[in-house]
Amino acid sequence: MAGDVSVNLAPQTSKLENSTKTSFVYLVRSGQHLKIGRTKNVQARFLALQNATPAKLRLIRYFEVPAEEVIGIEYEAMVTLKSQGYHVRGEWFSAPTDLALRAIYQAIEAAKPNGKPIVTPA
Repeated sequence: MAGDVSVNLAPQTSKLENSTKTSFVYLVRSGQHLKIGRTKNVQARFLALQNATPAKLRLIRYFEVPAEEVIGIEYEAMVTLKSQGYHVRGEWFSAPTDLALRAIYQAIEAAKPNGKPIVTPA
């Protein structure tokens, strides 16, 4: 699927773990459903989700953002998808990948202080 990102989840020091000043907003796909979430450690969260889910999950993309912005960005992206009728349950949506990514990008853009970028490419 276009826009997917392969991620090596082998234990190692990488961008999948971060400092205390930043967190991650991530997008995971399971079949027809997407999950928008937040975490301090993408690798640990993805593995926990995979262990709790019978279907194979795919990590689509993750964004490193300031810790103080992560909850608002996650919330705004979810509200956007809910308002468009894609909500399934909790943090799970039936939206196309590109639409979910656009909702996250828009939430990140709205959170920029003084027009300065807040996302570290992940």
